[in-house]
Amino acid sequence: MNKALAIKYLYPNAELGKDYSVRDDGEGQFIDKWSLEDPVPSDEVLEVAWNEYLAKNDEKPLSNVERQLLLLGEQLALEKIARQQSDRVNATLGQQLAEMRIEILKLKGGGLLMNLNFWVLALFFFINGPQLQWLNKRWRLRTVQLKI
Repeated sequence: MNKALAIKYLYPNAELGKDYSVRDDGEGQFIDKWSLEDPVPSDEVLEVAWNEYLAKNDEKPLSNVERQLLLLGEQLALEKIARQQSDRVNATLGQQLAEMRIEILKLKGGGLLMNLNFWVLALFFFINGPQLQWLNKRWRLRTVQLKI
């Protein structure tokens, strides 16, 4: 029995997905969502409606190929949702990575500024030569120690 078609037969103005939805979890179909004002039809009522639908329309139930196509459509929809979620996560991670990169550049920039100030002071001491000779000797000693 196809519960979605049976419900459509009972309620011709109802829209699948908006007013009701039917799912199949592998153990059989069940009504997943019901937004109509009427009470949810029982399985017996749906079975009678399904038989009336078949007699009236003289149609065969869904073939295995049609069922497989429906399942593939559902899987495709789930894959699309998963891809959208993955895209949102990637965008968030990209934004966080960009923020971290900016912070690192700020820290490096601060270090560069500190190094620049240090080199300006060192240049000042080297230029002023004799009056700051004791500092010059100390600076050379530190430079040698840093190079090792």
